[in-house]
Amino acid sequence: MDEELTDELSGVPDQQPDQQETSERNDELSIESLVEQLTKERDEFKDMALRVQASALMAPFYELLKVSTEWLTNKGVNRVNATHYITELFLGLSQDAVNKKSKGLKQLVAESQTPKGLNEQALKELKKLKFYSSLNKALNSIHTRLSKTK
Repeated sequence: MDEELTDELSGVPDQQPDQQETSERNDELSIESLVEQLTKERDEFKDMALRVQASALMAPFYELLKVSTEWLTNKGVNRVNATHYITELFLGLSQDAVNKKSKGLKQLVAESQTPKGLNEQALKELKKLKFYSSLNKALNSIHTRLSKTK
């Protein structure tokens, strides 16, 4: 009976090569997916590192609030009221930007000013003073500093 079974099985192709090919394909897929995952993680790490660098705007943000509050106070507004107004104003502007993020910030800049209006004037004056160029230079300086520490 063992001989009959052996004779019957001799016509059945050996499954080993197919299993080996499948195993090699799985290894290739695993290596490909590992490389893909590592590349994705590297890109996410780089993205996170850049976001951390942009967080260096925290102190400048608070300085903007402080200067704006001091301006109101110097013009006669009670300090408590000035602080409350400015912090609530910037909170509202930030929330508005989050709520309207699908529009994009460029569109929000455009929508927030009227021709010959106060916001248009303030934006033009700050651009003329290179306020935003200076902000960009500060961010580039931080990026250069942190890139050297690698």
